[in-house]
Amino acid sequence: MLADPEALIAVTEADHGLLAGLAASGHRTIIEMSTVGQAAIIRLAALVPAGTDLLDAPVYGTGEAVESGTLRIFVGGAPEVLARHLSLLRDLGEPIHIGPIGSGANAKLVVNAALFGTAALLGEVLALAERLGLTLDAAYEVLATSPLGAQVERRRPSIDLNRYETRFPLAMAVKDLSLITEAGRTSGAEIPVLNVTAGQFRKAVEQGWGDSDYTAVLGSILGRPAPSERP
Repeated sequence: MLADPEALIAVTEADHGLLAGLAASGHRTIIEMSTVGQAAIIRLAALVPAGTDLLDAPVYGTGEAVESGTLRIFVGGAPEVLARHLSLLRDLGEPIHIGPIGSGANAKLVVNAALFGTAALLGEVLALAERLGLTLDAAYEVLATSPLGAQVERRRPSIDLNRYETRFPLAMAVKDLSLITEAGRTSGAEIPVLNVTAGQFRKAVEQGWGDSDYTAVLGSILGRPAPSERP
């Protein structure tokens, strides 16, 4: 489980990397669990030596889900290969077979796109409410029964304190959004909302929120001081 496509290439393709070791071994299975996008998985699949199986199995969830074994695991690959490793993956959470190699990576981008887009929308809605003269308390109450109601309840303490405890760093979310927008470009999908969302997240990093949780994009959109700006 690695940070980005570059890290995956370094670990697998270096002279003394994973693939070099596998070439001299017996039958093995690689379970690739990073969020790196389909192209990186297809590249890895093309380099895997004969006799070695590959699953792409990125996860959805944070440290708490790891500790409780409740991650959702989006698996791409042959069903029979997944069947041999179900008990291992079930120690981490719920494996869901999506389809062939690369489809797990695509599923992770789709779910992250929804996650990041929702955070950005909540930030914009609250910023609009403030500009229109509503207090945040009033905005929370108005939004309670809207589709954003659950997000309001969950994010309200962080917004009020302007503190976003890091579970998934915003800088890593920018990496994922780069993969999402690239997937939209190469697939021909029109995703203008997600393209704007990616820009909002990049701006938040530039403002100094990169080490905070990805939900710190709310603080950026609301114009709150970043950690480096606080007394």
